[in-house]
Amino acid sequence: MKLLNFRVCILSVEKCCERHSVTFTFFVCCAQNTLGIKNIVIVGVFSPASGKQEKQVAELIKSVYPDMSMTLSHEVGLIGLLERENASVLNESLKPLCQRTVEAFSEALKTLSLRCPFYLTQNDGTIIR
Repeated sequence: MKLLNFRVCILSVEKCCERHSVTFTFFVCCAQNTLGIKNIVIVGVFSPASGKQEKQVAELIKSVYPDMSMTLSHEVGLIGLLERENASVLNESLKPLCQRTVEAFSEALKTLSLRCPFYLTQNDGTIIR
């Protein structure tokens, strides 16, 4: 059995001003270059009230690393910091596995020459578009 190895970078954002933005960019650059991190979780302390801080940090990171995969905690749910942080890390950690799974299903449909629609559903049963 092969264990999955995930590297997830967590940024805790308390304030997003010019000085902090530079610090975050430097941290992400170092992490990307030295650790090969491709997935980032951005967690703002007060992001359930306003996701503005997380969005600013995400835009800054995307401007330097456009292919970086990110999860912003205010988009995942819950109000509590610990719960949002954990759910966001889990979400970002599962993205590579989900991508491989969807690609495998798509390839299987092609291999079997099936030309039917391929739908995915969420936990609540609704279709993902």
